[in-house]
Amino acid sequence: MMMMMRWRWRVAGNAAKLYRRTTRRALCVSSFAMKEIRAFAQKPQTDVTLRAMFDIGRGVPSSSAMLVQSAAFLYEELPIRLAKRAVELTNLPYGLSNTPSVKKVQALYVDSFIKITSSPKPTNTNSEHAFMKIIQGMLQRHRDVVQLMAVGIKELKATLGNNNDQFIDECPYLQDFLDRFYFSRIGIRVLIAHHLSLHESRTGWVGIIQEQCSPAEVLDDAATNATETCERNYGTAPQVIVKGATDLRIPHIPDHIHYILYELLKNSMRAVVERYTDLGKRDDLPPIEVIISDGDDDIVMKVADCGGGIPRKDMQKVWTYAYSTAPTPQSVEDPAPQASIGPLLAAPMAGFGYGLPISRLHARAFKGDLILIPMHGYGLDAYLYLCKLATSDASAVPT
Repeated sequence: MMMMMRWRWRVAGNAAKLYRRTTRRALCVSSFAMKEIRAFAQKPQTDVTLRAMFDIGRGVPSSSAMLVQSAAFLYEELPIRLAKRAVELTNLPYGLSNTPSVKKVQALYVDSFIKITSSPKPTNTNSEHAFMKIIQGMLQRHRDVVQLMAVGIKELKATLGNNNDQFIDECPYLQDFLDRFYFSRIGIRVLIAHHLSLHESRTGWVGIIQEQCSPAEVLDDAATNATETCERNYGTAPQVIVKGATDLRIPHIPDHIHYILYELLKNSMRAVVERYTDLGKRDDLPPIEVIISDGDDDIVMKVADCGGGIPRKDMQKVWTYAYSTAPTPQSVEDPAPQASIGPLLAAPMAGFGYGLPISRLHARAFKGDLILIPMHGYGLDAYLYLCKLATSDASAVPT
């Protein structure tokens, strides 16, 4: 009996020692990783233009040498971009860094940093293929980052109390941080998605850039997705009418145009259905009109609806990351219905309040813009400016 007791004590003692050693080792690894991450965060990022991505990819076939060269660049560049965001995520004010959801985001960035830096630099076809698997997994793992950050702010509000909601929503520092964070996220995902797409042989494409991208065709796809989402939520949807330069084609990234147009059409459809339901005219919904214009430097797409517009006093709130007139999803596990819009990003129907601010970032990411002009009591006109890639040497991938 005594021997059995001693054995149990010995096992328990060894388990405790092992736990302490494992914990210390984990802390050392974490400390070492953060030290390395902070060192990488001090390094300068490399500017990459869409024009360069397009010209290089078009001029050289997707050969093994070109893919290895592209992978080697990402091997050096991605850790720097990930490190800058990982460090910033540890220094957010008001305790935002300590919320469960933001900690998950930081863990994703640290994990991706470690996975890349602990792998060998791509020097041949085999190592490039292994690296491709790493960044492919990263693209998928980071898919819910936007929603996680939104839930993190919601968790912060719950901790601070409802009296601080407006202060958090309108805090300039948080707005600036989220702009930088999401802007950088767009750039990281563009670089990864472009490299992965170079593995595919698609006529008329250079990576994720379509040589003869038709804004009208992208609009048609976005309208179909928005209509399906609206009908799923409300049982009906207004028609979308397209006018103007519908035959126009330019080199561009269709996924980005789709993301913005889907968001604009989704908002317009919801506003029209809700307004005309309140007016008792649910069966007589006015159409949403889209006009495409071919300018010298930009393609301009105007989305006009009769959804009642937005009060002038609320216009600044539209661009904050917490403003929404729709119910907020409870969590990332219980989001609003999602639209499939390609490998770069997915967006819920409504509720987080992130759609318009991130849509504007997508437009500005490539030297375009998104401007809203409301007529409260009638409707809203949204103007999307798309910089012509072929005429712009300044269309840098977001950093």
